[in-house]
Amino acid sequence: MMIKDLKDEKQSGDLQSKIANMAHNYITSYNPSSETKHKYGIIKRLQNNHNIVITRPDKGSGTIVLEGIKYVNEMRKIVLNTEKYKKLLEDPTLKRDRS
Repeated sequence: MMIKDLKDEKQSGDLQSKIANMAHNYITSYNPSSETKHKYGIIKRLQNNHNIVITRPDKGSGTIVLEGIKYVNEMRKIVLNTEKYKKLLEDPTLKRDRS
């Protein structure tokens, strides 16, 4: 039942109160397992390591973890590929923004 479908304001208030109470109880009673805490700790340490890059793949789903220098070198190789990209003499977005 949706709150907006209730005709009686008291019913609506009671339902909102019950939902808020359920949400509060869920949040305060959440107790992650030691395995979940361990995984979270690993992720936090990886995030704080500035020698690595954590990103998503271009296609599909997943996570990629690379050494930072390797990531930068791969990006340079892509951007400096003159067969696929060319250097522009001016920013074309400026012309578009003016119109």
